Amino acid sequence: MDVLMPQLGETVVEGTISSWHKQVGDRVTKDEILLDVETDKVSMEIPAPGAGTIRSILVAQGETVDVGTVLAVIDAEGEAAAAGPAAAPATEQPANMQTTAEPPATPRAPVQAVPASGGPIAASAARGNSTLKLSPAVRRLLAGHELDPAELTGTGRDGRITRRDVLTRLEAAPSGPRAEPMPGDAPATTVEGEFLPFNRIRRLTAEHMVRSKATSPHVLQAIEVDFSSVERCRQTAKDAWRSRHGHSLTYLPFIARAVAMALGEFPQLNASVEGDGLRVHPRVNLAIAVDL
Repeated sequence: MDVLMPQLGETVVEGTISSWHKQVGDRVTKDEILLDVETDKVSMEIPAPGAGTIRSILVAQGETVDVGTVLAVIDAEGEAAAAGPAAAPATEQPANMQTTAEPPATPRAPVQAVPASGGPIAASAARGNSTLKLSPAVRRLLAGHELDPAELTGTGRDGRITRRDVLTRLEAAPSGPRAEPMPGDAPATTVEGEFLPFNRIRRLTAEHMVRSKATSPHVLQAIEVDFSSVERCRQTAKDAWRSRHGHSLTYLPFIARAVAMALGEFPQLNASVEGDGLRVHPRVNLAIAVDL
């Protein structure tokens, strides 16, 4: 049975293998965790679709592939029993598998070929499809580097432009419109200290932080605020709050409400720089980062 890259979101078209928990030859049970997959939206554990023995792993850790790509092949328990004693060396010598290994190899080969090479995909078809079907991560990356998607040839499914295509273009043209180094780029010179590469989620978070720094004015103003009234309110309501919601009443909701009220009173703070002017937003959308 094949283990496929799942569709982890309506707009998600690719995923990165962050880690494998099993190796070739390992026995697995149904729903046992095989690997971790990361996208620009989520990090998720992928379970085994059934019990059996892992015959092959087709996508290495760190690789990014399209949704639907075959990641690994598991010999189901019934298939392994039918194969008899010859089933064990089949992992190392698939050419000897005249009946079991060769038939599924034919449909799996082109699955690997799609993300690895853009040769069979015409440039015009790639432009036509990818410009209309870009993932949010690819759109942000193109916009951040002022790249025209029509100038890139997509190597993803149906000629779609992937994040890897954009990064390859940036590496091939370092003198292009790149305002500042991307987080995780290798340093130009060797310096002391340990270098820890980002995983996919941390890299995307760092990219968003750098982009925010480049496009939004950052000003820090520190003032002291008397929270004694808030503390009295917390002490009065904390027991009822915990019994109703199941968690503590912290200072955060009071701060969030104060920020929302202040943005309504001073609307120009609820704005973003756009060209030579300021875009004042009509609604207050307050987001709070939470470590899950």
